[in-house]
Amino acid sequence: MDKIKNNELDLRRFFSTVKDNRLVYAASFIIIMAVAAVYCATRMPQYNIHSAMLIEEPANDVPQASTGMTSLMRVFSIGSFGASSVENEKLLLSSYDIKLKVVKLLGLNRSYTYRKGLKKLMLAPDEAPVSVSAPQELFDTLSYNFNLKVKLHDGKADLSLSKGRFFKTNIAEVKEVSLPYTLETPEGAFRIASTGKTGFNGKTIDVAISGYENCALDLDETVDIELAGRVSDALGLKLVYPNKSLGINILNSIMAEYNDKRLRRKWDNADLEIKFYDERISSLFNELTTAEKEIEHFKQSHDLIAVEDEASLLVENEFSSRQEIAELTTARNYYKSVLDLLDSGSADNTPLPVVSGLSIENGAGTMIERYNENILKRRELTRSAKGENRALKSLDTQLTSLREDIKAAMAEQIKASDLVITSHKNTNGAVAGRIKQLPAHEREYITLLRDRKLKNELYTFLLERRENAVLNRYSSATLGFVFQDAYCEGTDTHKIIIYGAAILLALLLPTVWVLYIMCRGHIKRPCDLNFYNLEENTVSITQPSKIDNLRSLLRKNSSRNIILYLDLDGGDMTELLLQSLRNIGRHAEIYPLDNFNELYTDTFEKNIKQLTENDSYAIIKLPSRINLVSLLDFSLADNSQLLISMAGSRHSRSYMRHFLSPVIEHIPVTIALHIND
Repeated sequence: MDKIKNNELDLRRFFSTVKDNRLVYAASFIIIMAVAAVYCATRMPQYNIHSAMLIEEPANDVPQASTGMTSLMRVFSIGSFGASSVENEKLLLSSYDIKLKVVKLLGLNRSYTYRKGLKKLMLAPDEAPVSVSAPQELFDTLSYNFNLKVKLHDGKADLSLSKGRFFKTNIAEVKEVSLPYTLETPEGAFRIASTGKTGFNGKTIDVAISGYENCALDLDETVDIELAGRVSDALGLKLVYPNKSLGINILNSIMAEYNDKRLRRKWDNADLEIKFYDERISSLFNELTTAEKEIEHFKQSHDLIAVEDEASLLVENEFSSRQEIAELTTARNYYKSVLDLLDSGSADNTPLPVVSGLSIENGAGTMIERYNENILKRRELTRSAKGENRALKSLDTQLTSLREDIKAAMAEQIKASDLVITSHKNTNGAVAGRIKQLPAHEREYITLLRDRKLKNELYTFLLERRENAVLNRYSSATLGFVFQDAYCEGTDTHKIIIYGAAILLALLLPTVWVLYIMCRGHIKRPCDLNFYNLEENTVSITQPSKIDNLRSLLRKNSSRNIILYLDLDGGDMTELLLQSLRNIGRHAEIYPLDNFNELYTDTFEKNIKQLTENDSYAIIKLPSRINLVSLLDFSLADNSQLLISMAGSRHSRSYMRHFLSPVIEHIPVTIALHIND
């Protein structure tokens, strides 16, 4: 209970202190809200830009066939995308490469701003009255920021170029020049030209210039890409940007660059497929022509018409084995083509053909995919990078290492295929022993028919696959379907946050000041004396009439007629108290002590005791400098009570607690607290 009471008293002290400092709260609120209003009025507006795209699963492009060799060869699906992973597409959409292309496309490394009244506004490049250009290599290598100020007036311009963001260094400055104008700097030349936009006469256009790389990194941190839902295949893009039209163009360009990158990837794979199919179809066509000529020659030379029906049952097992040999041979041809391509050196800047569905051990399939990805990256990099570029050298080193690893893996795969083919051929030898029982002409004829059938099936399958690759090559269908172009949802909520923070700060700062005042602990009102139960024994003296309240409080201790009066800067009030006691018919006398030792004289004690026996009051004025412990030695201490007169805001709580601690348990204490209204 005491703890709860103390908490209540502390809250009362707090709210009382708040009331005393209400002007501080008002001033804090006015000043901070004014600063927040000025900040909101001068800062650039921020627009919430949103867009969304759906990552669609690619249609199955493998030709469907229910019988024959086509169903077996469906595993050779070269370059198929496989199952779509939205997380992977999110990473691709978030890639630095796409952001860099968008920065270059929209010229985001040059931002144009100007002030319209108090408000600072950003202009899109096509809205600005001036344009700033420089050589491509300057923007590629620029590692710090330039700040260009262009003041337009009467067809002329004042130009001022500085370097740095916080500690600016002036680089160049010219006055009264006509646009276009080339500003020469140690880093390179900047060309400032007029775009013909009107309405900016007398305005100063601030142009912040940075390098492509730094701007792309900033854009990557600004654009937020998230899944639309846990089970959704849609990606949502969000951007908070100070220019609405430019922010919309940024999100639309990011999605367009992503789809363009996907298209180029699909077309490159299709080109590799078509090249592989063309070579294989040409070779197979020659083999098929030769097989048909051999059948024709066999029939003419042996005068045969249809001998295959008689031997088909006996060669069924051999036929299956030959099918497997054909599959293995095709796979071996692929391994050999990759190995020959690497040995000849013609693949130094050309991706390797990829055969989807073909089982390649030793991790060679993964290495081929990495090799092709690095080749495509190298192509992109060589468009702008020079031979001494560090990234280009790193890619060349990786390609050399991958090339050797793939060659070793292909050699092992060829050896393994040769072993399996040899095994199947040995099995065919056992079956061939049984076929020898057939007439030689019939066996030879069936073999010729079987070879032709295999080649026909394979030829048909390759033609279908090539046609599918051609369709992919010239298809513009993209994996990402933009079902929601970028749009502006409205300005951001920063103003609400700023004003909310300003209100909290306007309340917090004065509150900290109030708590500081409370920690100092100066006694200003009775609730500040909530220790030793002194609040109940305290009277606020705001005017002389309040002396009667003090008299009533003193009379509660009816057996203690000796009032030890101590003045602590509160002012002498003994005469008022004497008069108040006499007003109710009680006799009282005042005894001032010039020397504290008089309190212990026999004569003084005798006079005080005689007075109090007559039911009168003795008011003893103590010297201002006194140690209260000495009062305990007073012979009439049991009949005494201590009255302290003190001024508000003059003494701290800790001081009074320490000052009264020696006597508080032995002598009742009453406080007369003088407070000015």
